[in-house]
Amino acid sequence: IDIYDYRDVHFAMATRVDPSRDVIIVRNARGFPFDPSAQPVTGALPNTEESRFPCVVGKWGIDATKPVPYKASERKNYERAWPMAWGEVKLDDFLS
Repeated sequence: IDIYDYRDVHFAMATRVDPSRDVIIVRNARGFPFDPSAQPVTGALPNTEESRFPCVVGKWGIDATKPVPYKASERKNYERAWPMAWGEVKLDDFLS
């Protein structure tokens, strides 16, 4: 699956996901005020973690992965996949 191709991602979600076991829902996660679905946190004290993220939202994740067909001991036989442009982006370009 090419994660940069929405058709591949949709195919994986349509053929590999059982919502009863593969969808994870997190309630009352930290959010930001510009999210229209966010609910304000009442009673947040100034200069606390709650005041940095003054809203809560629900979040969800989908596991559309396939089980690997080999044992963990065989993992060393495979080349690691890297994101596109890996090695071209330098952290120092963003920290100045």
